[in-house]
Order: sequence, then structure tokens, then C-alpha cells
Amino acid sequence: MMTITAQRTGNRRIAIGASLVILAVIVITSLRGMDPLWVAESTAALRRNGADPEFMTDGSVGTILLRNGAVALFLFSGVISAGTSPLIGLTLTGLSSGITLALVVDASGWAGLIADVIWYAPLELGGFVCVAAAGLLPLVTALRGNAVHDGVRIPRPSAPSTPHSGAESTDPPILGHNHTTALGLYLSALPSALQLGAVGAVAIGLGAVVEAIVIALP
Repeated sequence: MMTITAQRTGNRRIAIGASLVILAVIVITSLRGMDPLWVAESTAALRRNGADPEFMTDGSVGTILLRNGAVALFLFSGVISAGTSPLIGLTLTGLSSGITLALVVDASGWAGLIADVIWYAPLELGGFVCVAAAGLLPLVTALRGNAVHDGVRIPRPSAPSTPHSGAESTDPPILGHNHTTALGLYLSALPSALQLGAVGAVAIGLGAVVEAIVIALP
């Protein structure tokens, strides 16, 4: 029988893995699908208008936090949208990241891109993945069909035995709330989702600070 810890870890791994794969696929597809002529014209237009295509922001910590925080909140809102908003948010984030990467590569090359973003991009993107996974975790838990309540692993109930079968029901007792229902399974994952979302929020916050420092450097 799967242990409580293994069940929770498995749910988190599935949610994180799904979020990571979705984001990576969208970023790569967006980056490779960019029209080189459009990218070159967009980079030139940004420079003509006084914008640095290498840093698609004004560089302040507040602006970066506001931008990334809004994305994170939308991703985490999957806990109340049955996982819908993380899928939408990851798609939009992947598309915008792919476009931004294409512009930066055109402006400064791959070496310049890596030198600039290596310090903060893993933190920010990793944070987005964690927050999106938190938004997906209740749905994953419900779909996997197991919940934990007061330290007891409660599987989905089997078909009840009939009075004429002569067999007694072996279903475990339900403690407090009926966690064998879809809603109960979903709600049981909220504490873990909050923990995972908090980890992602910390990573996003640190990434914003590092990004602002990198942009401020000469």
C-alpha cells in the first residue's frame, strides 16, 4: 500500500512535472516559431524608441514584482478553477517568454542572453513552475483518487457489500469529513498547494531582486 508521504510526494511530482513540461514546450515552440524578419524589425523598432530589447522592463524591483506577482496569482488561482488557469497561464507565459528570448538573442546573441539572465531566470521560471504546480495539485490529487485526513490514508470507496452477500464492508472509516468524494479529495490537497505556492512565491521574489540588480549594473 502506498504510504502517506509517498502519495503526497507523487502528487507534487506529477503537478510539478506537468507544469515544467508545458512551460518548456511552449517556450521552445514559441522561440523556434518566430519569424527572423519580424524579430529583427521588432528589435530595431525598440531601439529607435529608446527601449533596450535586452531588458524588457524598466528595471525597478517594484515593477518586476508587480508583473511577476500578477502572473503568479493567476497561476495559483488554479486551486479555485479546477486547474484551468494554470494551463492558460503557463501557455501565455511560455509564449511571452519565447518572444522575449527571441528579441534578446537577436539583440545580444546567445552568449549575451546567458550572461544576463542566468542569474535570475532559473529562479523566476522555477517559481512560476512551482506556483502553477500548486494550482494544479488539488486536481491531480482528486484525479489520483487518494486523500490524507488526520494522518490516515483514505482510498476511494469500493462498491458497498450487500446485506445478502454475507461479507462485511472493509471500507475505512471517514474521519471528520467525507474525503472520498471528489470535492473532499480536492480540498484535502489545499494545505500542500499553499506550501508549494509559498516556495514558488519566494523564488519569484528573489528572482525579481536579482533581476533588478543585474539590470542596474553597468
